[in-house]
Amino acid sequence: YGTNTDLIAVESLLKEIQLHHPKLKIILLGSGAMARLTILVAETLHVPLEQVSRSRGHSMDYLDLAPKEDTNAQVLI
Repeated sequence: YGTNTDLIAVESLLKEIQLHHPKLKIILLGSGAMARLTILVAETLHVPLEQVSRSRGHSMDYLDLAPKEDTNAQVLI
């Protein structure tokens, strides 16, 4: 048994970012273990999250990460 330091790190990071960006939104790339952990932390902190993943039926080939007027995401993970 041990401590999940990844969980602690993601939670600490998102809390710190929230201090400077109270309307924080996350764009999450992927669906692996860290993605699932990030979703858990984001839900706990009530941070909106948009996930993009090939395994969830999305093509990442044409993913446009340029700033968009319709999003105010401050974090890309």
